[in-house]
Amino acid sequence: MSEGSEIIREPNEKDTGMGLFWPNPPTDIGWVSYIRHARTPEPREEKFKALFDNALDPIMLLELTPDHRDAIILESNQAASRMYGYNEGELKGSLFSKLVSDCNSESCRDLIDNSFKNKSIRFEMTNLTKQGQKIDVDTSIQFFHIKEKEVAILISRNITKKKIEEEKIRILSFRDGLTGLYNRGYFNEELKRLNTARQLPLSIIVSDLNGFKLANDAFGHKEGDRMLIRTAGVLKNSCRKEDIIARWGGDEFIILLSKTDYSKTKQLIKRIKEGCQKTEGHILKLSISMGSATKTDPGENISKILRRAEDRMYKNKVLDRKNIYSAILDTLLAKLRNKKKQSKAQIKDLENLAESFGKKMRFSQAKTKELMLLTSIYDIGKITIPNKILRKKERLTSEEWEIIKRHPEIGYHISEPTPQLLNLADAVLAHHEWWDGTGYPQRLKGKEIPVMARAVAILDAYDAMRRGSPYKKKLSKGQAIEELRRYSGIQFDPRLVKKFISALQKNKGA
Repeated sequence: MSEGSEIIREPNEKDTGMGLFWPNPPTDIGWVSYIRHARTPEPREEKFKALFDNALDPIMLLELTPDHRDAIILESNQAASRMYGYNEGELKGSLFSKLVSDCNSESCRDLIDNSFKNKSIRFEMTNLTKQGQKIDVDTSIQFFHIKEKEVAILISRNITKKKIEEEKIRILSFRDGLTGLYNRGYFNEELKRLNTARQLPLSIIVSDLNGFKLANDAFGHKEGDRMLIRTAGVLKNSCRKEDIIARWGGDEFIILLSKTDYSKTKQLIKRIKEGCQKTEGHILKLSISMGSATKTDPGENISKILRRAEDRMYKNKVLDRKNIYSAILDTLLAKLRNKKKQSKAQIKDLENLAESFGKKMRFSQAKTKELMLLTSIYDIGKITIPNKILRKKERLTSEEWEIIKRHPEIGYHISEPTPQLLNLADAVLAHHEWWDGTGYPQRLKGKEIPVMARAVAILDAYDAMRRGSPYKKKLSKGQAIEELRRYSGIQFDPRLVKKFISALQKNKGA
């Protein structure tokens, strides 16, 4: 045909292909031949060639093979060569399939064939560089028909980094931000997916972290977070890689075990408990209450299996509560003795003195025992105070004194959830209140102060004076009694001071 032949596709303002820049091409030659046509280039042809060669995005011209299962790369620009790791001109004449990952599959061949059946298409695919590296590519194709030939302009963009970031976000959306375990939403999806006959027996373990509220209230949320992270570590180390472990709620965890019978589930529970015992070097030891249930019949409702596991967990938690908190209390008291540098003999002497004082106060036997226990735990909040402050010989700074003054509140938060200490929690909170109302933390006055707190305040002061401190020398028994009388009606309940001195006179060893 002559140079003035009609154009195959008229460009218009909606045109997104190269027709906007392409001069009237002769329809009896191919596109690439036309680009290289040995006549003086027209201005619009030069403009197109410059845009093609210097475009930032990779561009290729493709022609469908006769069998419609592949495409030939007729031309590629510099950006395409760079992205795929080829030298300039090296891609020309190659099959497009060599740039596509897994292109031996029927789906890949169908993609190429179906793409050419559409006038315009955009999709994402995974391509291969010359070095065999996989890259994710966002591809758009605009198609043209020149006589019997089908030609496509393919524009690509490397979106590998974008896909990696999207995958990170996707993973994070399924993960608990603190522990790194799966979250509840992901667990629910996996429960649906694995709830099939092929995965039976399907077991569920529901777990609840003991002492979590205590850790948060008494030692701060950072300590609570550390407990959750440690628990997640124990669960991951105890389970198989294919097991689904998720943080179910605040201090609850859940494990989904496919193809795992009841016996193996019990073995795992035992392994988790043993793992908790091995965690040392922290304020609180890990303790987890667990319950499990197993689905063996395809007809069973998985929701009922889950509820059964939860019910068993709560039942075990109630049964274990006393033992759990006894273990926690023993750990905390050992830390307190170490903080205060108290020997067992000193603790025993103070308990004996408390027993004599309780009898003098005509306390019941149960209340006297509570007072004896209180002498061991009233200062339990001090386990959070750094030793450099507790044992400082110089005068405390105002900031250090504020830290010291927080220990009754911390002690209250430790005592209040502990069954053995619940009745003593108010006394622990008030043991630094003064009879004249100038104490702390609540500035209670007179009989507003619980009687057990008034009693242990006297025991505490006498014990401190007899043992001495980093900044005060120890006093004799007589000197200590005089100090109690001096502060009677100011710091101490006057009536209780008289009772205590009377008990001391009968207790020669005090």
